[in-house]
Amino acid sequence: MYTERLATAAHRIMRAAVALVVTAALAFAGMGLAALSWAAAQVLVVPGTGTQIPEKSKNYIDNSINYYVDPTGVCGASSTGCHGTGVDYPAQFWPIPLPGWGGLSGAKWNDSVGQGVASLATQYGISSTNPGGQIVIFGYSQGATVSSRYKTYLSTSPSTMPTATDLQFVLIGNPNRPNGGVFERLAILGTVPILDATFGQPTPTDTTPLEDGVREVNTTDIAFQYDGVADFPKYPINVLADLNALAGFWYVHGTYLDPRGGTETGPWQYGQDEIAGIVKGCTANNAGFGCQKMPASDTLYVTLPAKSLPLTQPFLQLADATGTGVVIKPLVAALQPTLQTLIETGYDRSDYSSPSPFGIVPLVNPITLARDLINDVPEGFNAARKTISTGNIPDLPSSKNPNAATVQPAAAEELNIQAASAVPPTGPVLATTPDPEVRRPDARKLLGLPQLPRGPIASPFARSQSRGTAVVRAEGTEETPGDGAAPSNRPQRPRPLRDLVRTITGADKAGGTDKSTGPAKNRPVRAKPAA
Repeated sequence: MYTERLATAAHRIMRAAVALVVTAALAFAGMGLAALSWAAAQVLVVPGTGTQIPEKSKNYIDNSINYYVDPTGVCGASSTGCHGTGVDYPAQFWPIPLPGWGGLSGAKWNDSVGQGVASLATQYGISSTNPGGQIVIFGYSQGATVSSRYKTYLSTSPSTMPTATDLQFVLIGNPNRPNGGVFERLAILGTVPILDATFGQPTPTDTTPLEDGVREVNTTDIAFQYDGVADFPKYPINVLADLNALAGFWYVHGTYLDPRGGTETGPWQYGQDEIAGIVKGCTANNAGFGCQKMPASDTLYVTLPAKSLPLTQPFLQLADATGTGVVIKPLVAALQPTLQTLIETGYDRSDYSSPSPFGIVPLVNPITLARDLINDVPEGFNAARKTISTGNIPDLPSSKNPNAATVQPAAAEELNIQAASAVPPTGPVLATTPDPEVRRPDARKLLGLPQLPRGPIASPFARSQSRGTAVVRAEGTEETPGDGAAPSNRPQRPRPLRDLVRTITGADKAGGTDKSTGPAKNRPVRAKPAA
């Protein structure tokens, strides 16, 4: 009995020892894995309105990194890539009754943003205490506002502000984009008491240290063109631009991280590879239609060009629902270039880093606008023709790769001609002076117009160079009356009123003349009195 008890006790001790060894091994392994993960770039994902916990939303963190963070190059610095961590907060906007926004029972904007800043500060403090790697703060929509506020907080102590090599921000659909964000457009409202939402407060662009007068890039701000939250028009007098931006809020703003949750399609008319290519290109050269980096700014702005107008989407949906696409789609394709030209007059894209609230009246060059509208007509016609033949509306001309040098066909031909003329000759130069026999090409001949006979052309009338009076040209010669010249045979202009007066007064019978008579040859010469 005693022996059995002793054996049982020994067995239990052995099991406990094994468990202890296994636990220690797992702990050390976990510490090793943690060290590996912390050596990578840490991405703190701050979600947008309607998503309180990013980890519970399918593909939310993965798409944030793959679509927008990784193309900036931060994940490529380590073999382990980027490690994403969600930043939980209410992410609500009272009293808007959209799914997940909270409605009447949700948190108000400033309260929700404030809790988001506190949660982000906690996660950032944890991340900064771990060795190695870079920290990336990713913010989407309201999450971009939270990230902007935290960037402002960090900039209050310039001496402790991390550099671009230590901390980067990646913002998408940013309501506080200095030029385009709807919260900055409404800066004149300030803080609305009942709504408890503070407008203005643009994302700061001067937080990183200067190097040779140029700030480091520690923020990449990405937005879809015509997103009603991040790319709202500056001039609300342009009703077309306003309606297009409102449609952009509905059709564009919520698609940045798709597919996720119940969605099946990707971002607004873009694929992952397309977005990554544009972001990589902008990161590399900071130039192009979709890229903008000002010297005094620490932010690189990437605007993904629209392939179609959000304003036209309801009509296309109507066409699909009613089966009238054969009529509506070509019409939409024909009108889109003109509509985009008119919509763009509501924007000022000269500097995304400069805070820009609503303006009153846009300054539009009427000549440039008229030229663009004229050019839109053949573009729309060609788009409609392609739509009829293929059944699909072609992308807007401005949606081409913003980093590629695109020119119009006529301009391309001209450039080719200039390039050919600029190539130095391979053979000996025979002469440097122009040949007198060389003539300019005849424009009529190039255009296929009938050729007119060369040489002097007889005309019934010509301008006299001496007096500016019209004289008869005879056989290609021109008479110029002057002193002592023969009288002109020019027919006199009929003057019925003069003739009537002369008939009544009997001037013709008396042989008298008046000042209104014709040439001086019919007037008697009066002798001058003797001196």
